[in-house]
Amino acid sequence: MKATSRAVGVGRIHAWLERAGALRSPVLRVVSGFYRAELIGEPELIAAERRYVAAVLRAATPAAERAGITLLLENHSDFTVSEYEAIVGEAASERVGVFPDLINPVAALENPIAVVERLAPLARAGHVKDYVFDSIPTDDGYHRRGFEVLYRYPGEGVADLPGLIAALRRGVGERPFRLTVEGLNNRAHVADQRERLAPSLALLGQLAA
Repeated sequence: MKATSRAVGVGRIHAWLERAGALRSPVLRVVSGFYRAELIGEPELIAAERRYVAAVLRAATPAAERAGITLLLENHSDFTVSEYEAIVGEAASERVGVFPDLINPVAALENPIAVVERLAPLARAGHVKDYVFDSIPTDDGYHRRGFEVLYRYPGEGVADLPGLIAALRRGVGERPFRLTVEGLNNRAHVADQRERLAPSLALLGQLAA
């Protein structure tokens, strides 16, 4: 790991902390910026990225403490749950935690409910979406080349949202927790967000009640 590379990461967090402070946000969500599927055959590079992220968060902690803002690392389709626990442990600060996306463990080939239950004690905020599977058939239409995972608004897919919210509640306990919606299925020039978000928020409200 190069010292200059670490300085770049820390500098970015310092700039984002200023913006979070201007918005009076108590948390700042950050991501590592790689997708595990792109490095799945190179474990040494994944390990190097884990060490880099931990070092950047540790170095940025004093600025976060001065700002009164907690740094939350999102499980952004990259590290496994064990690696996230290791990063937070290496950062060794109450100003560092995780920002769980309840569905992203699917992209890391992990069980979302088990991951959420382990990450929730380290979390202060997170978001939720849904997903569907789309098969990719061969030319004969009988076999499948594979499938795609496509994200949707909560309630529009096949995710076990009741199980995920229950796992989140078990891990968070009585602490305050901010849960937002991430859909990632918006279409340009189509104003359907309100009509799609309304049932999503109603569903989440029922599950969280």
